[in-house]
Amino acid sequence: MAILADVEDKHVVAEASLREIHEAEKRNTATALKYMEAFCARLSGTGQPHNRPITDQDRRELEKAQRARDGMEAKHQSAINVLRGEQGQRLRSRTQRQAREFEQLNARERDQFASIDADCKRELSLVRETIEGKRKRMELWWSLETKIWRKRLEQETGVFFDGKLPPVAWDDKVEVARIRGGDLASTSLRADGLVMSTGSGCRSR
Repeated sequence: MAILADVEDKHVVAEASLREIHEAEKRNTATALKYMEAFCARLSGTGQPHNRPITDQDRRELEKAQRARDGMEAKHQSAINVLRGEQGQRLRSRTQRQAREFEQLNARERDQFASIDADCKRELSLVRETIEGKRKRMELWWSLETKIWRKRLEQETGVFFDGKLPPVAWDDKVEVARIRGGDLASTSLRADGLVMSTGSGCRSR
């Protein structure tokens, strides 16, 4: 909008300059015509009579100057109209060019957003794959740990257990019991927001 306003200001200045040229042309034509009419009327520039011969060429030049004076207003208005037409065309061309540039910027922005969205989806997919991989590894670990616990309890107590322990429960945060060096130790494990719980209530020995 600032550029268009500046262009319109330049158009106003250009038209004002052209009108000044027209006014100067009118004054010069009027002055020249005044002397030509006086000459053809056998008067000098001071209004005194003169005896110089007046030819047909002088009269034709006078008529030509008079026609030019009579048609000058229409000629000047036509020049103003031409200037305005050229200015309007340039303004339309600039507006159309700006509209194309704006659309190109919008298209580039849409492409950038689409690229960012695609990147986000790929990253989210990788995160989900990573979490799923961790979940499966923890479920495998849990299965192995419970088998080890069961086997040791059976060896120590002579009691054989039947059935299956509950599966891993994924929650915000739980304490997971792990066997370290033969002892049970309470350890907090997390997997990018996914955690697991024993759900068995085991006690350390």
